[in-house]
Amino acid sequence: MTAAVRRTLRHRHHRGMSYARALTLLSALAFLLFELLTSFQTSGLSGYNDLAFFSETKHPDSPGDQRMVFLEEELSSRKHKARSVEPLGGPCPYCEREPFDYIRDVEKPYYEECTQMADWQSAYYPTCLALHELNIAGNDDDFALVSLHGNWRSVWKYQHNNETVAVKLLQLSHEFDHESLNYHRIDAMVMERLTSSPYIVNVFQFCGESAITEWATGSARDYVKDERWRSRERLELGLDLARALLALHSIDYPNSTNATLAHNDINMANAIEVNGKIKLNDFNIAQLLRWNKTKPCGIPVRFQAPFWKSPEENAQDHSEEVSYVDATKTDVYGLGNLLFQVLTKRQPWTHLEPNGMLTAEEVKAKKEQGILPSMPEKYSNSTKPANQALYYATVACFRFHPKDRPSAYQLVRGLEQALEWVQAEHRIKPEAFEALFAVS
Repeated sequence: MTAAVRRTLRHRHHRGMSYARALTLLSALAFLLFELLTSFQTSGLSGYNDLAFFSETKHPDSPGDQRMVFLEEELSSRKHKARSVEPLGGPCPYCEREPFDYIRDVEKPYYEECTQMADWQSAYYPTCLALHELNIAGNDDDFALVSLHGNWRSVWKYQHNNETVAVKLLQLSHEFDHESLNYHRIDAMVMERLTSSPYIVNVFQFCGESAITEWATGSARDYVKDERWRSRERLELGLDLARALLALHSIDYPNSTNATLAHNDINMANAIEVNGKIKLNDFNIAQLLRWNKTKPCGIPVRFQAPFWKSPEENAQDHSEEVSYVDATKTDVYGLGNLLFQVLTKRQPWTHLEPNGMLTAEEVKAKKEQGILPSMPEKYSNSTKPANQALYYATVACFRFHPKDRPSAYQLVRGLEQALEWVQAEHRIKPEAFEALFAVS
């Protein structure tokens, strides 16, 4: 075969591949354009968290055209629900919905009787033009779908000029509606407010329900399982996670004295490893906290997850009554799950249970009785000072009564002091570590 023939065959092969990639890229760009048009209706408005925020929605008029998305071959075999795609400018069923019909009647007092605590909570600063300037079409080899596992969005990997970022787009199985738009607005605004924190994932651009964020170089779950980490290094990992929570609870007031935000979904799946550092991620269902004339308001419980939620959150039974909880204390409980995994390399209630992994109902029942997840004695009665510090910090987070749990600031101060003792190789009794996390 001559060199000319080989060049011709290679050209035809790459041209065929480019056609398929071009279709994928064009469909992604069309979806981003749809979000841009929709976001113009909401940018700059300030009443985002008030029930009367949306008085009217209009579907943008566009030439009718079908939008199609082609998946990479290794992902196309997954069973997933595809959203019904209407021609642009066609019927818009979700536009007829009440904007806040996802808020139950029993939850409305939280929004009607309590007001926002900070101006940024109702802000929205999309960077649509910057996001759409991505040279995706000219770099099709560097733009690839990598995950469909998110509840709302798919994750695409984009590489440009030796830099890699994550591009998050709404999944086809979800409609573009006010509920998901608000969740992703909050997600982006939280990351924007916490840009200065090295313990929170950075956001670079966002528009509508799309966002460009830091790329995860690894999973946090795998990172904490790494057998290379010694006890002191695990204490440092736990301290970094506590510092992440402190940053979340100290956006507007120092030392978590008056938190204006709660993560509301702290578990290891919502943390990532970025170049050797664990960072908190995924603020889609973060709760913007509100207050009345006298004090901060408790938040209504909307989501249950028995394996990592607190006892008071799991007590919600979805009846006509609604539970209101102190979101800062439920976040602290969630941090206890992370510290448990940093110490033991296992999730609570799973592989360390004497009789095997428990069911969700069994976990819920144990939490209601104030029972803690099982932990081997090599951790609970460890002779290593760093392990003792992590153990007592974990137990403090897991205290049954919310008022008995330390604040994020108290946890950070306690872990910092413990690390100082460990680094100085002081001989400290376990009772001293326990006292670091006492709540007066």
